[in-house]
Amino acid sequence: MESQAEDSGPRSARIGTFGQLVGGVVHDVNDLLQIVLSATTELGRSLPPGDQAALADSIAIAARRAQELNRGLLEGSVPGTGPPATDVGGAVDQLAGLLRHLVPPGVGFTVTVDPDLPRARVEPFELDRIVTTLVRNSAEEVSAGCRIDVTVLPGALQPDNDLGLAGGNYVAVGVFDSGSGIAAAHLDRLFDPFFTTKPGASGLGLASVDWLVRRRRGAVRVTSRPEGGSTLFEVLLPAV
Repeated sequence: MESQAEDSGPRSARIGTFGQLVGGVVHDVNDLLQIVLSATTELGRSLPPGDQAALADSIAIAARRAQELNRGLLEGSVPGTGPPATDVGGAVDQLAGLLRHLVPPGVGFTVTVDPDLPRARVEPFELDRIVTTLVRNSAEEVSAGCRIDVTVLPGALQPDNDLGLAGGNYVAVGVFDSGSGIAAAHLDRLFDPFFTTKPGASGLGLASVDWLVRRRRGAVRVTSRPEGGSTLFEVLLPAV
């Protein structure tokens, strides 16, 4: 116990210094994002309706999302209140245009949202990170002629489920791809930090998804058929 007490001072000081550094960087990035947002907003107003105007709108939406992410990094959840009850379907629907840009040419892409969804307690910026990471992961595994389908549906679990979650109602966010599938030997390690089969990858994307979902008392379920060439990631978030 004494050694822990002796270490806590320097460690707390290092964390405090790092937090100040991150805070300064986040503020600088926010300033740059505001410039991007202002410029793309003006550009969108000056363009006639069409693909270019839609692209300008997508850039502006991405800048706003990045600002929300920065705000989350600075503020986090208010102590004692937990995350807000988020309209998961609406948030994913809004994100669809940005997700489309992650998908390779020649790959089909759909987003399907059930109109009668309950809400779930998750920060909007966390949800963005979860869905974007899963779609990007699928996009790296598919080729022309394949497809990626995002679904947001109501779900339910019995108390004795194999995920170790409480029984009840859930919001299920699914990301399906018809790519090459995942080798059975890799399934148990997918969410291990730094585990990757892709050259140059960090191995932190799926690990961060798993961490974000677990902190909201949810779980990620993976089903893959390498022989048939398909993978489904299903994120289950408790409904409120």
